[in-house]
Amino acid sequence: MCGRGLRLSPDKEDCLLLDFGENFKRLGRIDKKRSISLCPSPPRPSIDTKECPECHAQINVFLRICPECGYVFPPGEKEELEDDFLPEFGELLDDETKEKITYIRSQRKMRFTRKLVPDDLWALWSRRYSDTILCNDWLYQAVFRGDTSIAAQQQFLSYLNSFNPQSSKWVSFHMELEFGQPNRVYKSKSKGRYSPPPVNLNQMNWWELLQVSNSATPEEVKSAYSQLAPTADDNEIKLLNWAYEEFENSTKTKSNKEYVLAEVIDWGDVIAEIDLHLARLGWSVDRAKDYLMRTYGVKSRLYLSDRQLLSFLNYLKVQ
Repeated sequence: MCGRGLRLSPDKEDCLLLDFGENFKRLGRIDKKRSISLCPSPPRPSIDTKECPECHAQINVFLRICPECGYVFPPGEKEELEDDFLPEFGELLDDETKEKITYIRSQRKMRFTRKLVPDDLWALWSRRYSDTILCNDWLYQAVFRGDTSIAAQQQFLSYLNSFNPQSSKWVSFHMELEFGQPNRVYKSKSKGRYSPPPVNLNQMNWWELLQVSNSATPEEVKSAYSQLAPTADDNEIKLLNWAYEEFENSTKTKSNKEYVLAEVIDWGDVIAEIDLHLARLGWSVDRAKDYLMRTYGVKSRLYLSDRQLLSFLNYLKVQ
C-alpha cells in the first residue's frame, strides 16, 4: 500500500504514512535495504527502528538526534554484543584458561570505558596469573565485540590518541590488537572464518564529518546532524554518532579547561575533593595525580605550570 503513495506525480513533494499497527516497528522502515530470500521461511527481520518520545516518529535505531524534531536521545547503555569474536587459537582450552581469558578481556574493555592507559593490562596479568603467559590474540575484539566499522576504529583511535603517544607503532599495535590484521584469518560463531578490513590510523575531525566549523554552536551541530542522518546508512549513522559524541566531549574538555584555570591554581574544592578520595581509598600521590588529569581533562597538565603541579603534589604528600 505504501507503494501507491510513493508514486511520482507533478507538484507532489510528500507522502504521509499513518501506521496504526506498528508495522514500521515490526518490519522496519520502507526505505530499508532488504535481502530477498528464496527460502520458504526467511528469518524474522531484526528491529531497526525506535520511536521518538517527542514527535513519535519512527526513526533509525542508531540515531542520536531525531531528524524530525531535533530531540537528542540520552547516551544510555550501549548494546552489548555477544563475546564470540575469538581468534583461532589452534588448541583446545581448558575451563580454567577460558575463565582467565574472560577476565582479562573484561579488564581490557573496562580500561577503554574508563579512559585508562591500556598498557598496565600485562602487569595485571603477571600479578594475577604468574604461571601463564598472556597471549595477545586473546584480546582481539575485547572492546567492540565484532564491530570493525570505521566509527568503531575512530572511537578507539581517539581513545589511544588521548594519551599523547610518542610512537605511531604503539597506536598501530593496539589498533591491530583490537581490530585484527587484514592478512590473518580469524573465526567467530557468527562469521565463521574471515579476514578483518584494514585498520585506519588516520584520525578524523568531528566538524568535517558533520560539515560544520570547529567552533559551531550546539544548535548548528544538531541541525547538521539532522540534515545528514536521513540519507545515511547504518555505518554512516554510527560515524555521525561518533562525531556528535566527539563534539560533546570537546565541549566538556573546554569546560574542564576553564575549571582548571579558574580553580586548580587556587586549589580550593579540587584539593578537598582529592583529599577526600585519598583518605577514603588510601590513594598514592601518583594515583592522585592520575585522578587529577582524568577528572579535569587528560590534557589538564598543559594548563598547570611545573611550580603549580609540584606544589599540589607536595600538598598531597604532606596529607
